[in-house]
Amino acid sequence: MNVKKKNIIVCIAVIFIPLIIFGILVFNESTETIMSYAAETGSVRADNDIKHLKNIFVIYALATGFIAACLSILAFSFISESDKQPRQTEDGLDKSLDIYRKIIADSPVGISIYDESGQCVEANDSAAKIIGATKGQILAQNYYKIDSWKKSGLFDKARKAVEERSTMRHLLTVKSSFGKDISLDCYLVPFESKGLFLMMHDITDRMKSEEEIRNSHEILQVILDTMPLGVLITDRDNRIRRANKYILDFLGCRSDEELSAHKLSEKICRDFVCSIDNDKRYPADSGQKTNISEQVFPDSEGNQITLMETVSQIRLPGENEDVFLGTLVDISDRKRLEQELAEKRSNLEQAVAERTSDLRESLKKVEDAKLQMEEAGRSKSRFLSSMSHELRTPLNGILGFADLLDGRFFGPLNEKQIKYVHMIDESGKKLLTLINNLLDMAKIDAGAMGLELTGVSPGEFIDAAASLMMAQFKKKNINLEVSVDTDLSSITADYRKCRQIMFNLLSNALKFTPEDGHVRIHAVKDKNSHLRITVSDTGSGIESHEIDEIFSEFSQTARVREEKIGGVGIGLALTRRMVEMHGGEIGVRSESGKGSDFWFTLPIKKLSIKNGNMKTDGDQKDITPKGRCILVAEDNEVNQAMILDMLSIHDHDVVLAKNGKEAIDFTIARKPELIFMDMRMPVMGGLEAVKQLRKMPEFATEPPIIALTASTGSEAEEKHIEAGCTEHLGKPIQSKELFAALERHLK
Repeated sequence: MNVKKKNIIVCIAVIFIPLIIFGILVFNESTETIMSYAAETGSVRADNDIKHLKNIFVIYALATGFIAACLSILAFSFISESDKQPRQTEDGLDKSLDIYRKIIADSPVGISIYDESGQCVEANDSAAKIIGATKGQILAQNYYKIDSWKKSGLFDKARKAVEERSTMRHLLTVKSSFGKDISLDCYLVPFESKGLFLMMHDITDRMKSEEEIRNSHEILQVILDTMPLGVLITDRDNRIRRANKYILDFLGCRSDEELSAHKLSEKICRDFVCSIDNDKRYPADSGQKTNISEQVFPDSEGNQITLMETVSQIRLPGENEDVFLGTLVDISDRKRLEQELAEKRSNLEQAVAERTSDLRESLKKVEDAKLQMEEAGRSKSRFLSSMSHELRTPLNGILGFADLLDGRFFGPLNEKQIKYVHMIDESGKKLLTLINNLLDMAKIDAGAMGLELTGVSPGEFIDAAASLMMAQFKKKNINLEVSVDTDLSSITADYRKCRQIMFNLLSNALKFTPEDGHVRIHAVKDKNSHLRITVSDTGSGIESHEIDEIFSEFSQTARVREEKIGGVGIGLALTRRMVEMHGGEIGVRSESGKGSDFWFTLPIKKLSIKNGNMKTDGDQKDITPKGRCILVAEDNEVNQAMILDMLSIHDHDVVLAKNGKEAIDFTIARKPELIFMDMRMPVMGGLEAVKQLRKMPEFATEPPIIALTASTGSEAEEKHIEAGCTEHLGKPIQSKELFAALERHLK
């Protein structure tokens, strides 16, 4: 075999054997790296990378094998014909060398060839492209003089490969002419005596992918290690494949290897991962993929803790058998809290039972107290009714006889007698007012006073109160001015109480206003929702520190006490109560020495009132009846004498009964045209007598029965009317009221 044949064979071996070795090494290393990541993370991306590398390697191997086969055929063809046609052999060798050079030039792997002096004698375009230089720059290089080879260790590997006549591999990172870092996988193959064949493969993208894989793995590991629960993976042979930091710390281990050798690791795997019940080794054996249970287990310090375990049977990518993923959570605190809550719940139930018993006992006491209060209220009502009757009865006689004397029905009186009669009448009325106020206060406190709501014109009760007080204002020469806005409409209120409110405020103004003073009443609409009435005077005023107490019961100013003006201090308190019963407010603005402005408000409400419910003075007849048969049922002798005297003025035939039973008997016997019936009498009360009379057919509607009672207010009146009375007259009775009643009911 001549020299040309040897050269051809050497060239083929030098070119293609390193190429095949390079491809196999690159493929194996890339596959191991990606498979390692796939085993740890189960990444789908790793499987795709492996498939991609396999495709590249197959193409690479096929291309290399095809070229090698072609060159071998050409070479051996050339050898077989060399003896016959030497010239043709030389031409074939030249042609093969051209093919060899073309293969080197077109190879995607960077190839450069250096002679024994270290000078580059051949390089392809891929090598120039990889390092970012021109082909001429590479051919001008001598690796003995390349600094980057020396700094990266490539030079040492090159010398070692030449000296030991063995292939060397070296990974390095260099900067291209563009300043970009390039990762290269280099294979150094010696040939001939000291020649060197260098193959370079750009693995920058692969290194970047591997870096991303490592980063992802580290991130995943950080997440697992920072989770507040234990995570571990075991196989069917009770081997712990992986565990996070929580498990390692829990058992006092520093690594997975140390955990595997831990004396408790087999128990951990058996008790916590591989089985839930003693007779069930694997979750899948019971037809389940996940099991959850609680176990008590000692920690690294020997403390017994309660763990909640979740075991899932899974299969990792690239494996043929299932493994077990276990999570352990320390629920000792939760179990302790549950126990504490259970104890507290038990204690709470006991406390609730005890408290319920106490509440029932308290409720019984409250109910008993309520019954006692109700009984006390009824007793108070009975007391008020009795007091009202007992106090008004003697006043009825005093004021009634004074009224008869003042009317001069039985002869003229001299001036002194008239003066005395007026003094008796005035004193009696003051006493009556005081009694009425005290009784009204007691009724309000007892809840026995209600409101008789009707449609009321503000001007009516203002004028009514002013008319009652006008004579007293004139006596002190006090100018009384009344101002009522014309746009004021009717309000829903209790007429009598509104009149009493005005009367009390005017009485207060009269008391404290000196002679020749001025009192003004002003009524306006306040915010379209309330009526506001102000009573202003030019009196002495009120000290600032006394204003807050002016509406309290039995409160009097210092001036009242010093000057002995009179009163017991309940007029304004009663006024406040009546205003508040209507849902209004009351107050005062005053300055010492400059008079006072007392004001109150009443809500404006609409109330439909049927026509004909209210009677006026025009409905009354002007002629007082005379000579009629009238029955008077009264047990008090003074009141008997007073009423008899009043009725005798018009020559009426009076039948006197001292109790309800006599009233019924005399009514049946005499058939009177009208009956005055006192409500409180011995033997039989007036109310019962009225009920029995109205049950008799001949007295079902006639004669008219007028109730005489010391009980006042709408409640008493409604009770009497309901029993069958025609009308209600409150004591003390004035002659004018008595005569007006006769005119209304006797034709």
